[in-house]
Amino acid sequence: MNIRSLIEEATGPGAPDYWEQDDQAWRAFRPSGGALPEVPLAHELAQAGKAASEPLIGIVATEDADSLRFKNALFFLMYSNSLFVYRDLKKLHPRAATAQRPWLEEAVRKIMIRCQGWSDVPAPDRRSISKNTRPGRLATTPMIVDLAAEIARRAGRPAVVRDMAVADGITSLELATLAADRNVVLSVVATDAWLHLYYAEHDGNQAVFKTDGDPVQYEILGKLFRRGRELPESYRKPMKALDSLFDPVRLGRITTIAPEVERAAASADCDITFKEEDLFHPEPDIAEADIIRVADLLVEITPDHRGYFQRGEIIEAVARLGAVVKDGAYLFLDNYRRKMERCGRWRKAAARGQWLRQPIASDMPVVLDGVSGIEMNTEGGR
Repeated sequence: MNIRSLIEEATGPGAPDYWEQDDQAWRAFRPSGGALPEVPLAHELAQAGKAASEPLIGIVATEDADSLRFKNALFFLMYSNSLFVYRDLKKLHPRAATAQRPWLEEAVRKIMIRCQGWSDVPAPDRRSISKNTRPGRLATTPMIVDLAAEIARRAGRPAVVRDMAVADGITSLELATLAADRNVVLSVVATDAWLHLYYAEHDGNQAVFKTDGDPVQYEILGKLFRRGRELPESYRKPMKALDSLFDPVRLGRITTIAPEVERAAASADCDITFKEEDLFHPEPDIAEADIIRVADLLVEITPDHRGYFQRGEIIEAVARLGAVVKDGAYLFLDNYRRKMERCGRWRKAAARGQWLRQPIASDMPVVLDGVSGIEMNTEGGR
């Protein structure tokens, strides 16, 4: 495979305008929407790994956003399933021109989707849940802002919202932005089980880890591997050498939060902070929250839907939250399934030690897969 000639074919003079060919995914600016068209050359370049990605990233870094070379280079990078490409494009975002940023944001989102969808073996972690979200997805956002305004009036202070399992943070940003638009002062603490990736390099090979040291992906001898795959003997020694390098203090890291969310959170425009937290093991400071939202995670496994958890696990998780949150706190459970919004709203009642269902807007379905029609005490009973 002659990488140089393939890249010239993809981005050089006379190359087709691949960007314009995919109207739905590109021109309409629809994040996470629409599959990329089948382009054999794109798959060849993606399979070439680092040898092809580095020159393409160089083009993206140096060309203007309206140039065909920029568009085509970024288009082909989006076919990658490499977290190393994800890292390199995210690094470009803070210093990118204004016109480049929306396209970089869309590219890293699609790469993350591809990284999570690609695997040589079934993921052993039952919570292998996609870290991407769509704008405008959650109907609970305006309800939470209205409730936060009511709490602020009663308490004489801003409401604290704990947004859990936020994936790339898009919905958390929408929550903070809508509150600002309505002049509602609130503080958003957005959490997810993993928000950072750590990168190690050794002898030209690379590895990426989660915060707990769990390896996610390797690039060894120019080939890409995901954790859990049984590697040929010649790859095992480099893999072990990479594994031994994990050190959250010394290694470089990058967040899985969407770049536009990172940028907004770093500004003074909204009060939003991020922390790593497993919903099944909530941190003690969740007791500060007035409102908790869990969106599209506690989805029941049913005969007609793969879901994420069994009914008992969902009940246990919600009950565990109730054991640590303060009396009077509200809980919004929000599921997005088959383009239907399913939600439930509960409030922790001290007298009964239970989450009690609260009324919601008349036009909002109240059926929540896995937890509808139940009352849960804070010790896990029903």
